[in-house]
Amino acid sequence: MSTNYVILFTWAAVVSFVGSLQPGIININTFRIACQFGRGKAILFCLGATLAEILYAFVAVSFFKFIVVSSQLNMIINVLAIAVFLVLGFNLILKNKPLEPSTVVFNGKMAFLQSLSLSLLNPGLICFWLAATGIAKGLGYQLDNIFNILSFVLGAGIGALLLLLMVVAVSLRLKHRIGVLNLAVVNKITACIFFGLATIALIKLII
Repeated sequence: MSTNYVILFTWAAVVSFVGSLQPGIININTFRIACQFGRGKAILFCLGATLAEILYAFVAVSFFKFIVVSSQLNMIINVLAIAVFLVLGFNLILKNKPLEPSTVVFNGKMAFLQSLSLSLLNPGLICFWLAATGIAKGLGYQLDNIFNILSFVLGAGIGALLLLLMVVAVSLRLKHRIGVLNLAVVNKITACIFFGLATIALIKLII
């Protein structure tokens, strides 16, 4: 029985780690925050994103059957995703005025809440863990009791956290070479990612 917990934990951690490799909004902002505000705030940013990962993985596993069979709910998720991504994208595009690091007020609580809110506002995260849950069930993994589910969701969180901590480590190593990242540039890159995610959600809605 304990072996099954370890397998579920490890499988979810690997899936989460690999799924987090893409240059998404959390990774880019983790890189920026580590360069601009240092290790401590970057780690708190990582923990906020990790909590969101755990929450969405838990929802996906717990309500898998209901969400998958509900075409109406899937449509609502995609419509919500389009709206959220477009609003966030245009909001970032409009922030054209670059800020000097000395004028930016950014504490640990803000770092944690920012990453948590950015992650929770990403409906694509629930879709990712729904797909991962479906694959896990297809491979024969049992997600039918609370201990198996907890092993799975904790693995999901640890995998994402490890990747983000690696981003922090790389950022701190590169910090002195690249200097402080221009916030306006990061905003535009992040906005483009949001627009790309909105386009993907629209394609899913049409198909």
